Formats: sequence, structure tokens, C-alpha cells
Amino acid sequence: LPPFIIAYTGLIEFVDVLSLTGAVSGVIMGILPVIMLHQSRKHGTREPEWTVGTLGHPIFQGLIILIFVGASIYTILERLSLLPSGW
Repeated sequence: LPPFIIAYTGLIEFVDVLSLTGAVSGVIMGILPVIMLHQSRKHGTREPEWTVGTLGHPIFQGLIILIFVGASIYTILERLSLLPSGW
């Protein structure tokens, strides 16, 4: 559902909806390039003009995905008030 409709129904406030959609879109925009890089290296037929080097290693790719998913989970838990108050 679009954020405006969710906020208009009164389920949660508009700022909270923006926070949740930002978390979801952040995960998509953070993970999608990693998946595209991995698939292009796996199935690509042409030699790239430039390579990332060690930062393109699968460990770094997994770390990037882990950071974005973790931030999204943190935002969702924060909006549902499931985190301790000191966090």
C-alpha cells in the first residue's frame, strides 16, 4: 500500500510510514546492486573495463547485505516499540 493510504487510515502516523518505507527502499537499493554485480560476474560474457578488486569479494557483498537488512530490522523493531528505551 502507498504510505499516504496507510497513514490516512490512522493505523500509524505519517512520519512512521515514511520511516518504514525508507527502510524497505533502503534495503532494496542496497541489496540490488550487490545482486546485479554477483550475477554479472557469474553470467557475464564480456570482460569489464574496470574491476572493484577486493571490495567486490563475496565476504564484502554479504557484509553490505547484512548491514542493510540489519538497519531495516532495527527500524521495524523501533517502530513497533520492541527495542529497549536506551537504544
